[in-house]
Amino acid sequence: MNVFFPDTILEKLEEELESLKNRSLDKKTMAEKSVGLCQLAFLELRKYVLQNDFNNVEEEINFFKTIKPQIFSKLIFYNELLRMEDYKLLTHRKLMLKMLNNEIRKIHEFINNNKEFYHYYTTNQTCMDEKYFVRNDNYIFIGSKNIQYLADPQFATIRDETVAYFMAYEQYGKYLENEISLLKDERNIWATLKPNGINFKMTWTASKVALVELIYALHCLSCINNGRVHINELIEYFEFMFDIKLFKAYRAFVDIKDRKREKAKFLTELKTALINRLDDLDALN
Repeated sequence: MNVFFPDTILEKLEEELESLKNRSLDKKTMAEKSVGLCQLAFLELRKYVLQNDFNNVEEEINFFKTIKPQIFSKLIFYNELLRMEDYKLLTHRKLMLKMLNNEIRKIHEFINNNKEFYHYYTTNQTCMDEKYFVRNDNYIFIGSKNIQYLADPQFATIRDETVAYFMAYEQYGKYLENEISLLKDERNIWATLKPNGINFKMTWTASKVALVELIYALHCLSCINNGRVHINELIEYFEFMFDIKLFKAYRAFVDIKDRKREKAKFLTELKTALINRLDDLDALN
């Protein structure tokens, strides 16, 4: 086996991922493209290993302990990143904050469930490497995350996947902490925001259904952030502005849709009121 070729695959992948980061893509698009690149690199790596033998046990250990986990960890990380970015488009901010904290707990649980091996790996021990990082078709391993070993024993050992998760979760943990910090900062900014330094309160005095109708209309016309905002974020935004709780806003929207007569009743009233005001002003001229 050409021991440098797997390194070349890794270097190429890292260059491609770095290039993506410099393209001003949103996180979801970047994650999608990164997953694709990692999948291609992983498949190329697997094909090469299955077609070429290692020269010795040391080469095999080095591959499954360091090289493969680096590529596999990137695939794991960007899959997790993509999953969370999808949630951000569908989830209320408070629920998102809870979900992010749950993800951090999941990381801690995984490390705790593998604490002996985590200590072995992080302290750079080598005495068990031949058991952990050499393929063995006759070894039966039952582990919570070692599914790929059972499915593909020619391209997996009993611990290389665990190492990949250690690497991925280190990066994923930093992402989660950053997202939590951003959400908390945003919440604190809104909690302290006072226009012109004056603390005042505005109250929505029409019906809650009317406000839901207005919010959905603004969203449908992409009036805010050019449409790059989820409806749940808009609902939370208006809830904060007017200190109101729009429980089951989607249910209210369905009721609006099911109206027998005029569906956009409040918007029609707004239009009529504005036209009347303009007509009144014209009459004064």
